Amino acid sequence: MLHLRVMCRAEVTDAVLDKLRNRPGAVHLTIARGAAVDPSGDLVQADVVREAVDGLLADLCELGIDHVGGITLQPLDTVLSDAADAAALAAPGEPADAVVWEELIARTGDDSRLTFTFLAFLTLACLIAVVGVVTDSPITVVGAMVVGPEFAPLAALAVGLVLRRGDLLRRVVLALVSVFPWRC
Repeated sequence: MLHLRVMCRAEVTDAVLDKLRNRPGAVHLTIARGAAVDPSGDLVQADVVREAVDGLLADLCELGIDHVGGITLQPLDTVLSDAADAAALAAPGEPADAVVWEELIARTGDDSRLTFTFLAFLTLACLIAVVGVVTDSPITVVGAMVVGPEFAPLAALAVGLVLRRGDLLRRVVLALVSVFPWRC
C-alpha cells in the first residue's frame, strides 16, 4: 500500500475527491482545505493499494495536478485496517504483481545516469574482474559482476523501450555507449 498526497488548486479538489472515491483500492481519504501554501490550495491524502496507483495517477495527471500542484507517493510498511483489507480485495490484480510505472521510471532513470559514481563502480568492477581472470577465480569474477553498475542502465533501456520514453532511452544510450566499448 502507498500513501498518496495531492496538493491541488481549490477548484479541482472536488474532482480529485471524485477520482479517489470512485477508484477501487483507495481508502483513508482526508482533506485539508487551504492547507497547501506553495502552490496554494488544498491537501488531499489517501492510502492506495499498489494495483490501483497507475490508473489513479493517470486520472490525476488528466486534471493537470502534476503541472500546477504536486503528487507524491510513499510506501507504507504496515497498515492495520479492515478498510485497507477490503480495498486490497476490491482492486483488480495482486499486490505482488503490481508495477507502479512512474516509480519504476524514476528509479531506473536516476540509476542510469552517467555520473562519477557510476564510472567509479564500473572501473572497480573491471579491476576486480581482471584480478579474477588473472588468478583464474570464478568467484572473483562473479564479485565483479555484483559491483558493476550496468544493470540499472539495462533495466532503464527495457523500461524506455516498453514505454517508448525517448528521454530515458537517450540517457541510457549515452551511459552504455560511453562505457561498454572500453570494457570489451
